[in-house]
Amino acid sequence: MIMKIWQRVGTHLLRQEKDYSKSYNKRHLNCRRSLSRAFVATLFFGEESLTPHFLIESFKLYVSQDEQEVMDKSLGDGFDFSEGDLLDLFGSFKCYKIPTKDNIFALLHELAHQEIVQKPRYIVDCLAPIVNSMRAYTPFQTMEDLKTFYNAKKPSSKKIIGLLSASPEPGAEQSSFEHFKRFVKSLNGNDLGSLLQFLTGSNIIICDTITVTFTKLDGTARRPIVHTCGPTLELPSTYQYYGELAEEFTALLNDKESLSFNII
Repeated sequence: MIMKIWQRVGTHLLRQEKDYSKSYNKRHLNCRRSLSRAFVATLFFGEESLTPHFLIESFKLYVSQDEQEVMDKSLGDGFDFSEGDLLDLFGSFKCYKIPTKDNIFALLHELAHQEIVQKPRYIVDCLAPIVNSMRAYTPFQTMEDLKTFYNAKKPSSKKIIGLLSASPEPGAEQSSFEHFKRFVKSLNGNDLGSLLQFLTGSNIIICDTITVTFTKLDGTARRPIVHTCGPTLELPSTYQYYGELAEEFTALLNDKESLSFNII
């Protein structure tokens, strides 16, 4: 029974990929890009395709941002291996070996293999025979194709600014637009993903452009309005200073309700 459920998932992924190839609807990309790149690589190229470095980098995306930072520090120089955050990270995955400078890379590789390769092995065995025909499509033909695909969809300040399509009038509209671009440049990591999700409904790049129009909303009514199906951002032209825009957008990104989908 459980096998049949996962086989249906595989059939759905295959059908979705075929539909994408016909329609070029980039929103189909959201599903496959949301899967761990190491998991997808195992599906198409087998466990032997996973280098330790590739697996650890995938594992970093599996844990929280704070845990990512702890992992990065532990792999660098001058790290205190008695630090509680690292021991907490290991303990959360039932690993009670004592990390040292000499074994930290090997221990993280073991954890990554445990969580991303060993635990979903049954799912891989169910899906692989069904989705194998997807290797006819570009992202799944080689490991380099897969890496290129994932990297292209990862948001960066430069990429998001490049997506913006606007024709601001000189003056207030141009000023607000420049403030917004400056705000985008100030973000990194998960904050960029949150901004992209606010603008498009996805924390990865699934569109070619984000249209920016302008409103004259001011006072308590001032707020950016987004239409994720476009996607379109209605940006108030009433931000006189960068700090005003940065404060309001930061509050929006910190409010989880603003990242949820609501329609009346």
